Amino acid sequence: MAGITPWATGQTLPTWVISLADDNNNVVNLTGATSAALSFIRGASNVTVGAGVAAVYGPPANGQVSYAPAAADVTTPGTFQIFVQVTFPTGVLTSDPMPWILVQS
Repeated sequence: MAGITPWATGQTLPTWVISLADDNNNVVNLTGATSAALSFIRGASNVTVGAGVAAVYGPPANGQVSYAPAAADVTTPGTFQIFVQVTFPTGVLTSDPMPWILVQS
């Protein structure tokens, strides 16, 4: 996550690259994934799927997801959490939430 927090309001570049690892710090192999999404937790009952574009990044075995934030993702400053969901034919893998801070530009 280094490099995407803190982030400035209105900033939509560069595209984020998030590495996924399991509880033993092993890379999560994303081979066979059919889609990816990034969501924001902006409060106890406020979870929204990001408006930007998420995708498996590079060789799937490297366990990385890219996310190009949209303007709608970066409007209101605050301390939030983000998480990644990767869909496979057999189900959905959801990452643990990660802290994310959006500061006023």
